[in-house]
Amino acid sequence: MFISKRKHEPAHYMLKIESFSLLSEVKTSKIESDVFEACGHKWRLDLYANGNNEENGANHIALYVVICDSKSCPKGWESVASNVYETPNGTRYWTPIVPHGVKPVLKARFTTIEQAVAMYEEYAQLAGFGTRLGTSKKVKIGNEVITTRRYVLCSRAPVNKHKHKETNPDDIDSTSPSRRSNVKVTDCKACVKFRRIKKSTDYEIYGFVEEHNHGFTSPENLDLSLKRRKLDFSTQEFIAKCRNANLGPTKSHKVHVAIKGGHHNVHGTVVDYKNCGRDIRDFIGDRDAQMIIDKFKARSENKVNYTFDTHIDDMELQLIFWCDGVSKLNYEAFGDVLAFDATYHTNMFHEDETTWGFDKLISLESFMEGKNGYLFDDSCVFGAEVFEVPEFTQVDRCLSLKKPPATIHSWTINKVSAVTEDEVHSEVFKVGKVKWKLSLFPKGLNSVKDTHLSIFLNIHYTAAFPNDWNVYAKFKIRVKSQATENDIEKETNNWFSNSVDSSGFPTIMTLSQLNDSENGFLLNDNLTVEVEILGMGVLKYFV
Repeated sequence: MFISKRKHEPAHYMLKIESFSLLSEVKTSKIESDVFEACGHKWRLDLYANGNNEENGANHIALYVVICDSKSCPKGWESVASNVYETPNGTRYWTPIVPHGVKPVLKARFTTIEQAVAMYEEYAQLAGFGTRLGTSKKVKIGNEVITTRRYVLCSRAPVNKHKHKETNPDDIDSTSPSRRSNVKVTDCKACVKFRRIKKSTDYEIYGFVEEHNHGFTSPENLDLSLKRRKLDFSTQEFIAKCRNANLGPTKSHKVHVAIKGGHHNVHGTVVDYKNCGRDIRDFIGDRDAQMIIDKFKARSENKVNYTFDTHIDDMELQLIFWCDGVSKLNYEAFGDVLAFDATYHTNMFHEDETTWGFDKLISLESFMEGKNGYLFDDSCVFGAEVFEVPEFTQVDRCLSLKKPPATIHSWTINKVSAVTEDEVHSEVFKVGKVKWKLSLFPKGLNSVKDTHLSIFLNIHYTAAFPNDWNVYAKFKIRVKSQATENDIEKETNNWFSNSVDSSGFPTIMTLSQLNDSENGFLLNDNLTVEVEILGMGVLKYFV
């Protein structure tokens, strides 16, 4: 065994293992690399070549990044990492580290293709890479066009160039400019493939390539990604209000950055703000006065006792007066009345928690397969890439993490078809010093109503917790198949507090899966749900 390391930022650490087959023979549970330095701190890699059984990682290779001097980290210090490994011919591949509930899995089902694409875009945003739509196949059924297949690719995948067949070269406009892009194409093969399930309206994942041939965008630069640069409605509204106050796009951007607390909290760059201001100006054109009159006409038609009047001189709007029914009553009672809008809009942001390793990095079967190239001449290479992200805070935090005794709470809902409530709750159960309960929505919650079963884990009576305490939980929720062993199980983690007392899965399974008698989830109209809390922690802030 020998080690190689690259000193350039971002820091890469490579661990090469020769005679890999010996690890299987001696049944070594864990291999710890030598300590290496990156970003001013000491790290090591923990490799489970035969699987981490404690984290249900049997028959898989597990790899973790461990910080060895966490006590020396300053306040608010955070770091993120991505797994990087190298094939024997020197080709590097990166796999993103994301929470378990976000990573795509084969056979996962979705009610619409839009929902499926949105899932992968959320995964890409957390991982630090961009996406673009690839190949799609559509068929016409009656008057409706149905998408049967859809690929979503990494933004660094190659673009198919259109070939002009049987076309006169003189007819091709060589002077038309091509769109400039700052995305570097690396022939990345990472993608996800969706297809429509036969005899169903649902879609499923039938192909997923996780490995990228390039590094990912560091967290401090995610605000420059294409998705984050897209201006949402509130940002466009802010730009329009600044424009009305004679603030140009450059000053508007500076003000927005100051309000939100940094560039990483603001969507778009100065150029995006300039483009938005240009689009607003082009949309209004010379119709600005007419737009105001149309707005007040619509109000007078839809509001009771609403009046407005204008004074126009030489086709130019000089004055405008308006009042509603309340203003008229106030004027009748008090005389002069002054009205003003005192509405203030604020947005709150928070950072997602980072997972530090893979319980199931790759299956042993795929790893040992010679054509995949991970194991060559009984040698292999593992690695990690480390970034440092400083955060500025005014508090100290004390975190106590514990792994509770193996406890599985089972809950059976009798006569599910007879349940009329939108939400039902389990009995309160206790794990450690914290009381929990499950909530179940038989017909789904909000946007997935009548399409999915929704299940959540809730803290019971959060008012008993002080304002400066948070509870962390890593847990699994499973729906038991009482006729087969094909349970539906999902795992996630979350911080619970006075303001966030619930976490779970709004789309744990479709109602069509639930009601299919062959699946065995409903036995005599009874449904059994289990929750297993894998880890808990309490975080207290000290000002």
